[in-house]
Amino acid sequence: MSERYTTYARDLQNRYGHAVYRIGVDAHFTCPNRENGLCGCVFCDEVASKAVYQEGVGEIAHSFEERLRSVKEQIARGKAFIRERYNSEYFSLYYQAHTNTYDSVENLKTIYQSGLDEGPFVELIISTRPDCITEEIVDLLASFKNQVQAVWVELGLESSDEASLKRMGRNHDVGAYRKSVALLRLADIFVCTHVMLGLPKEQNSTIIQTARLINEVGPSAVKVHNLHVLGETALQAWYESGEVSVASTERHLQNLLLFLRHLHPAIVVQRLICETPRSRRVAPRFPKPKQQILTRLAALMEEGRYTQGDLL
Repeated sequence: MSERYTTYARDLQNRYGHAVYRIGVDAHFTCPNRENGLCGCVFCDEVASKAVYQEGVGEIAHSFEERLRSVKEQIARGKAFIRERYNSEYFSLYYQAHTNTYDSVENLKTIYQSGLDEGPFVELIISTRPDCITEEIVDLLASFKNQVQAVWVELGLESSDEASLKRMGRNHDVGAYRKSVALLRLADIFVCTHVMLGLPKEQNSTIIQTARLINEVGPSAVKVHNLHVLGETALQAWYESGEVSVASTERHLQNLLLFLRHLHPAIVVQRLICETPRSRRVAPRFPKPKQQILTRLAALMEEGRYTQGDLL
């Protein structure tokens, strides 16, 4: 069965001639959306994203030096895991948890360089918010291009709908996303846009609108996240009161088809499903395994003769 959308695995193979594996680290950043009386996004908990193999590693870091040491420990753990599981020496350094540009430029430089010193790495990947990119930060990120083959920034757009961004407590607008992507592209830094499908009150038209915005702004890649509910979040209260629901597997598949068919085929699809550990997830409680969903998506696209961008 041929691939009918531009997969991340194919993109890495085309770029480098082999697979490359991310080492996700938590450098103990925080988030501007959790300070000055703000409570964070309604779907976000205090833990934030972390690779499964990093559970229990470097979870406490009170000082700056402890943060640096924690990153080095996590990199060592990640390398060992990838070597054992994939027998590979091709790593990317992925600053994953929370807002990884929310600090002084001086501190950011030290944190990023401390991690890169544990290399070599194929890519440097920084996850952040659209309202936490400045010209100074872009210049800093560009300065690392001579140490890796590519520098990437993952930007959490989530939705093109301003009402959704407000409802979800994002506290940034679409304009911030447009500005950040423009700054990063001018510096030849690759951008991956993070979007969520199945947000409350969004319709098929919103999914199409989000795909069109991404096509217009022109990031190199996207990550898609199906809406799910984490414990101890505002979204949990909404879910338990019946105010919101989460998509079934079939509904998410239909959302994916609609999004992919309106997405430009040059944009790489790095992810299509969220895999939060069950211990943190309230709903969906018993989702189908990732590979089953991807296999079903491939079959639906083959049966319908759909391809990425065929509705443009």
